[in-house]
Amino acid sequence: MFQRRNQRLGSLEQCQRLLYYEYGRVERVYIDRNGETPKVFVKFTNQLSALRAVNALEGRIFNGNTISALFYDTETFETGNYEAKF
Repeated sequence: MFQRRNQRLGSLEQCQRLLYYEYGRVERVYIDRNGETPKVFVKFTNQLSALRAVNALEGRIFNGNTISALFYDTETFETGNYEAKF
């Protein structure tokens, strides 16, 4: 269903289905709405799922915004520090 890199993602529901069905089990999602641009952090249950998601989602469009998919330090994420520089 979501095969092309430049394909637009629609609703949040579609995005959630994409993450779960295309890449693997999601352990936790956190949305940081502080700052100009909201950041969405997704923790997968394994690294391979995260790698697949980052590779596939980088540059895609969601609600008119281009996704910048990156890996984030696990320890920093677990301590609740969402302000670290990428």
